[in-house]
Amino acid sequence: MKRIHTLFIALMLGAAAAAGVLAATRTVDIGQASPKPASAQALAARAAKLDRMDRSLQNALARRPPKLPKVPHTQHASLAGTPRQSAPGGVVYVRPPTTVSSPSSHEDDNSFEDEHEVGDD
Repeated sequence: MKRIHTLFIALMLGAAAAAGVLAATRTVDIGQASPKPASAQALAARAAKLDRMDRSLQNALARRPPKLPKVPHTQHASLAGTPRQSAPGGVVYVRPPTTVSSPSSHEDDNSFEDEHEVGDD
């Protein structure tokens, strides 16, 4: 390996290590407690806001919407036993008659081989 390649790899590893150390120190700084505690006034304001939110949730719970009406029971067409009559102007699907086609039976006359056979003269 050439010296320039070795130097380039060493510089890249050094940069990656420096970035890792920087990220680790910033992560540790985030986890430390804040130097000044929250004031009693700020705590009281947050508690009041939470109380207001709790009351609004309780009011919303008390104001439930009315129950939905029951769904009417209908019999499915597959369970009825007799086909349903469709409404006038409705779409009716009619299956086409089944047609059975069989391949034509030819005796093996080797017609394909005869046409493409190379002569052995």
